[in-house]
Amino acid sequence: MRRVVLAVLAGLLLFVPALIGAAPARADNTRQDAQSPEARYQACMTQVNVDPQQALETARAWRKWGGGVPAGHCEAAAAFALGKFVDAAQDLEALARDAGPAGPLPVPPALR
Repeated sequence: MRRVVLAVLAGLLLFVPALIGAAPARADNTRQDAQSPEARYQACMTQVNVDPQQALETARAWRKWGGGVPAGHCEAAAAFALGKFVDAAQDLEALARDAGPAGPLPVPPALR
């Protein structure tokens, strides 16, 4: 069962960025409140690799202030990085449920 959950989580973590049109993560030193949503998402995902606990806290705060799918995905990725697989799965399921039927996934520019 755990392998199935981990496989599903890994798959979702790979494909959710395509839903929001995210580019690969890169560091951005500007203030978060002045960032575009894309830059804020990239900074949050970079933080997941550097300090997942801080990324989790940042994503939760961002989501409360209307961060939407990007904030929710960053929160799920941070939970996954911290080994909180059930929390990550619940976050991803909520994102999928809230997004509704979106049709086929777009192909990220990096894979074209």
